[in-house]
Amino acid sequence: MKRTLGKSVSVILVLACMLSAFCIGARAVEVEPCYTGIMSLSATLDISSGGQASCYGYVSSRSGYSVDLKMKLQRDGRTIKTWTDSGSKGFDILKTYYVTPGHDYQVVVTATVYNSSGKIVETPSAYSNEVSY
Repeated sequence: MKRTLGKSVSVILVLACMLSAFCIGARAVEVEPCYTGIMSLSATLDISSGGQASCYGYVSSRSGYSVDLKMKLQRDGRTIKTWTDSGSKGFDILKTYYVTPGHDYQVVVTATVYNSSGKIVETPSAYSNEVSY
């Protein structure tokens, strides 16, 4: 009887460990950053065959927060062009810029988020995929 109970407890513990490992792994895939004042932040870059880079940054803020949004186009890790905008709720920056071949490009979007008292509460960044052109 004791041997059967011991085996049952061992099986239950092994199954519990396997289930918790599965659940932790599943959550890790779905984890997204949790911000105080914004709901969404994204950056996108597309470069046409003619070298026109379409740079896009988007932010969506929560009620009571305002945002200064800075979008940088980087070539080989160095900023070559910067655009800014400010607002609340959801807004974006969409700009084009001609780039030269033989480099790697990326868009970096940084949101400086202010609460209703004007205090900075966070400065998260989002990164586009790196595009070789």
